[in-house]
Amino acid sequence: MAGMGVRVGEDLAVTQYADWDFHALCREGGTVLAADGRGLCRLCGDTDDGRAIAAALDLPPVALDETAATRVRDIRLRGTCQDGTTILLGVDGGLARRISLGSTKPGGEARIPVGRDGEGRVWTLGVENRDGCGFTLEGLGLGHVRLDRR
Repeated sequence: MAGMGVRVGEDLAVTQYADWDFHALCREGGTVLAADGRGLCRLCGDTDDGRAIAAALDLPPVALDETAATRVRDIRLRGTCQDGTTILLGVDGGLARRISLGSTKPGGEARIPVGRDGEGRVWTLGVENRDGCGFTLEGLGLGHVRLDRR
C-alpha cells in the first residue's frame, strides 16, 4: 500500500506515511518499526535517509457563514513554528493565500493579517513545512467578516 493512516506518537496523533510501499507497522519498546518486503526499517530521527521530512496538515472545509459570503480578516495561530512553516488559505476550491511564517516562541500566539484576497462561502486552512522545519499547533482559527449581498 502506498499510504496508510497510523497512530504512532505518544499522544496518539494520526500520522500518514505516503509514497512508501510498506505492509506492516508496529511499536516495540518505544521504537516504531516498519516492514516493506525488502527489510525492516526503524522510523526515527529528523530526516529520511538525509532528506527533509515533509509534513502537512489539511483541515476540512468550513462555511464561516451559512447565509452570505465571507472574507477572512486574519488567521490566529497558537503553537510553535520554525522558519519555513507555511499557512495555506483556500476559498471555494481555490488557493487564496500562501503565507510564509517566521519562527515563533514555544506556545506563542500570532495574529496573521490576510487582507482582501478572496471572498467566498467555503474556506480551507492548511499548514505545511519546508525543508523539514517543525511546527506544533495548539490552536488555529479564522477571523472573518460577513459580506453584504450587494
